[in-house]
Amino acid sequence: MKNLFKVLALVMVICVAVFALTGCGEEKNEGGSTPANNTNVSSNSIVGYWKNDSYGADFIYTFNDDGTGNYYVAGADMPFTYKTNGDQLSILFDGDDASFDTTYEVKGNVLNVADSLGEDTLYDRIDASELPKPAQIGTAGSSMPLKDNPDEARSQVEYCFQNWIDKAYGDKITESNVHVEKIYSSEDEQNDEALKALNLNEQEVAFEVRYELKPAEGVDVNELTAATGEYDEETGWVIEKYNCGVIRPTVNSEDPYEVDTERLGTGW
Repeated sequence: MKNLFKVLALVMVICVAVFALTGCGEEKNEGGSTPANNTNVSSNSIVGYWKNDSYGADFIYTFNDDGTGNYYVAGADMPFTYKTNGDQLSILFDGDDASFDTTYEVKGNVLNVADSLGEDTLYDRIDASELPKPAQIGTAGSSMPLKDNPDEARSQVEYCFQNWIDKAYGDKITESNVHVEKIYSSEDEQNDEALKALNLNEQEVAFEVRYELKPAEGVDVNELTAATGEYDEETGWVIEKYNCGVIRPTVNSEDPYEVDTERLGTGW
């Protein structure tokens, strides 16, 4: 599953970069808010629909001529706004503070976008009839947002939090275990004032986890028990580590979701 997430994220980053191409180097397209029909747009315009299915799933971008769009990946539909300037593309997903900036090129019915690693990915121009139906759009092929699809959300949280541990502790640990204790649904958010105040969007998921860390040789265990946790001398592990936080979609890494470090702590 880890490799699948990386593939999805890589494609996300690439696709995201594709949207903004207008073909004429304008800051953004002007006009109505509906996507242009493929028969009515110039061969070098990014406006329309683009699809990549070479990874075993459909990755589809819709670029509207008013600078808005949608990104469909692995069953999830993510709205965004975009701008272009020359061969530069800037995409900002709803709910994100930072945009994804990259380069792009359109040649006829093929869109080529550089991903976060600088590699190209090709998308074919498609007709509106090939777009997923509303009932198909959701998370992992369902009509539910990620937070209301507990199995998928749990997998994403576990993977993202493991990545966070690897970055946060680095060579201070040799092993770690993550246990997802709680996934907060849309209903949970509405019934909890602290969560409601976070104003999470459909693809952001609040969670609680407990985890254990195996200290590397020579590491002061007190560094690993800060905030929460205790050292178990019998097993040699730091146990009872706790965090609550949020994962959110990302477009600037290899993974589709990441831990929102600004909303990670030991309480809401």
